[in-house]
Amino acid sequence: MRRGNSGTPVNVSWSCTGFENRQLKGRYPPCPNGSQVVRTFAFQNCWDGQNIDSGRQCT
Repeated sequence: MRRGNSGTPVNVSWSCTGFENRQLKGRYPPCPNGSQVVRTFAFQNCWDGQNIDSGRQCT
């Protein structure tokens, strides 16, 4: 699992344009001619839904 600067887990995956439903983790995909590599980040959500700085820790 990759981690961000603060040490929190960051979910990183790669796909190709036109093939976004095929996500790879840990390596770049071999994209067909005319398709480009797409990098997707999914960060932890630590917001409490109300306050700008909720003081909550990401887990």
